[in-house]
Parts: sequence; C-alpha cells; structure tokens
Amino acid sequence: MIALTQAAWAPDIISGLIILNSNVFEQDDIIEISIEGRTIVATVFRTKVFHTEILDLVNNHRIMMRNVKIRDTVIHNLTKFASAKGLREIMP
Repeated sequence: MIALTQAAWAPDIISGLIILNSNVFEQDDIIEISIEGRTIVATVFRTKVFHTEILDLVNNHRIMMRNVKIRDTVIHNLTKFASAKGLREIMP
C-alpha cells in the first residue's frame, strides 16, 4: 500500500524537509507569493512535513499549501534582506 501511494505523499515530504532545513522562510516571516495569478502578502504560520500554513494579511484568512506547490513558486521573503556581506539577515 505504501509503495502504491508514494507518488502522492513522497514529493511533499521531500519538499517539506527542504523547506524546514533551508531557512528560506521561517515561522512569523512575512512573504509575498503568487498563487494562481494573485499576489498574496502573508505571514508564515507553520511549516510541517506535508504542508505550510500562511496567514493572508490583506484578506485575513488562513491558506494551507502543499510544500511541492510552494517550491514551484517564487517567494519573496520581506522579513529577510541581502546584506552587504552577501548573507541573509533578519531586519531589526
């Protein structure tokens, strides 16, 4: 059974582990993401192995996205910026 359904859950687990270990965005970061042609400014609420929950700041609702879909979109992290040293730093 696990082998037959692995195409459905394996990509989300791999993407979730990459997101959790890469520090591209973390809990409470403000991000800008394009979903289905709309640009959404949101804060990251929680990242789990299968999905990530973000809170839309404009419309005040929660969005749950598959981690595979997040890795396929462009994400602008508005909380972190590129420093002169080329490192990612958190804004004060």
